[in-house]
Amino acid sequence: MVALPSRVLVISLRRIGDLLLTTPLIRSLRRAWPDSEIDVLVFANTAGILAGNPDINRIISMPQRPTMAE
Repeated sequence: MVALPSRVLVISLRRIGDLLLTTPLIRSLRRAWPDSEIDVLVFANTAGILAGNPDINRIISMPQRPTMAE
């Protein structure tokens, strides 16, 4: 028997179009593993695109050009 993942991290850090293309992937992951926690790592300026998506547990955003302190 194959163990199901308990957590999944989807990383989409480039352009808005790339992020939009990941939304069907996220939906497919949710259907395949409904009990898994699905997090998405994105740039801060695109995080709003995913806000309210019921298939995502947490949106992790990072600045497009992080400083040394970040």
